[in-house]
Amino acid sequence: MNLEQFDQSPIRVDDVEMDKRNVERDPQVIALINQMEHIARGNMLIERSLAQLPTTDSIAAQVRTRSRDVYLHAVDALKGAALAFTLLMTNSALAHNTNGIEKKDETGLHMELEHDNPQREAYKSANAYHAYLANQIKTYEALRALYPDVTTYAGRVVDQELQGLHDETTALVSDAKVGINRAERMSMFHDLVYRPTIDSVRQSLAEHVHSPEYEVRARVEGLSDEEIEERKKRAKQDPVYVTGPVAMNDANGDYHGQDAPEYLRDIVRVATPGADSDGVGFKQIVVHELQHYITRGNEGLSQTAKNLYKEAFDDSYYTDHQTLDGRSANEYLTDPTELDARKREFEYEFERLTDWEYGQPFTSEHVKQARQLLNEGKFHFGVEQFLNVIKSEYLERIMNTLADTGSQEGSLIDQTA
Repeated sequence: MNLEQFDQSPIRVDDVEMDKRNVERDPQVIALINQMEHIARGNMLIERSLAQLPTTDSIAAQVRTRSRDVYLHAVDALKGAALAFTLLMTNSALAHNTNGIEKKDETGLHMELEHDNPQREAYKSANAYHAYLANQIKTYEALRALYPDVTTYAGRVVDQELQGLHDETTALVSDAKVGINRAERMSMFHDLVYRPTIDSVRQSLAEHVHSPEYEVRARVEGLSDEEIEERKKRAKQDPVYVTGPVAMNDANGDYHGQDAPEYLRDIVRVATPGADSDGVGFKQIVVHELQHYITRGNEGLSQTAKNLYKEAFDDSYYTDHQTLDGRSANEYLTDPTELDARKREFEYEFERLTDWEYGQPFTSEHVKQARQLLNEGKFHFGVEQFLNVIKSEYLERIMNTLADTGSQEGSLIDQTA
């Protein structure tokens, strides 16, 4: 939409198809609705003012230009609020299990999660956000000297990150000139939209990792006391940064281990979801990347897990010409940590869609149920990939052997006896 079209096509609240009668009475949703209405009313007032300004007077023209700048920011804010509304509605629906099976929390667990995250802290004020961006720019300027060639992966990522940081700094200053607190807006998006999803996933994973069932399976799998305690510790930490997909070379999420450059080392990054996101896909990405973090990729996986994934892999589904992340699909998916993260996604999705619960044995009937849900297109792409490359006869064994499912039956000892 160009500037000339704004007067003819004002954006109103009903353009985002909002119907309060069908909204869960979640305080976050209601607050966001009120914000959208406030923005929409402001937009219409600005439009009326612009229409009354003479076009020949130079001062009026300057006022008109500045008003249009404010209007552009308001339009952008309304679009962002509409996306936030959509995601919040999805989260609200998931919280009420409208698309899944009603579950009772019988674990009695509620982990006290850590919230020490520099990105989260940065959004508390405009000055803090500006300082955060400045420090990030300094880091990337130093990295650009180490990776000057933008044709390489590292060089390209550094260049994209640096450009994004400069653009965000410019936007922060520009918004401040027209009275918009960008840090406050970023905080709203993170605290109201992204962080509830991230923290709900963190809570679920932490409860599983700290459960007695998980510890039993981890010991059978061959993990030491120190390795189990390390997983418990990492499950409570907050390593998640939300960023744009350009910064990650259009990936949905990533995790880099200790051998990565310092600016990427041992953190999880997830991309802001697009306007067509259904909310569940974003949650699945968080599940996937946090599983990488908890196990430190392949570094923290047991040899039992690596061997079992290798044995269970079916290379007949994907052809040599199909690729994932720049590699052949089969090469990419034979990486044990990638299968492990997708297995965690499957557990998360299967528990949401069926009456199976964490800690229960995974039976042949569950295998059939999983294949039926796959055929019906109920799973997201990470789960689809996992089920496409794991031989059916191994799925039950994997789910009852490795620590993530927590079943006390069908152990590795039983399977190999």
